[in-house]
Amino acid sequence: MNLKKFNKTVGIVALLFLLGGLAAVPALAGGVIHGNKDNPGQPVDIKKFVKPGQTTIIDMYSQYCPPCEKIAPILASVAAKRPKTQVVKLDINRPNVKGTIDFDSPLAKQQGLNFVPYILIFDEQGQLQYKGQEAINKVLEWNK
Repeated sequence: MNLKKFNKTVGIVALLFLLGGLAAVPALAGGVIHGNKDNPGQPVDIKKFVKPGQTTIIDMYSQYCPPCEKIAPILASVAAKRPKTQVVKLDINRPNVKGTIDFDSPLAKQQGLNFVPYILIFDEQGQLQYKGQEAINKVLEWNK
């Protein structure tokens, strides 16, 4: 392998490592992240996802919930339209619960959920502003 080809290969590998590292960053302003991807259905500290200086939308959902699937692209649109807004998706279903919404999961019980999608909206100061249906209505308003 000549030196020029070697340098190009090293550059590509370095770029891939850099991009891979960026993909591992848990939250970037104005985006959608999966807050419990590695531990779905388990209790979480919601406040750890709330970032000062930006609006945080927490979306507790189940993949087996048709309304959850319908609001997902709307949430992504809101995050894209509002640069100081992040959406954190929290899957309430445990991995072993298939085909049904897991209202018996530790996360659903921790949050007292009896419907999904269940949304919380925190303002730029980290204060809870909207929850439940009121939060869904606010998301729909922001998406207009």
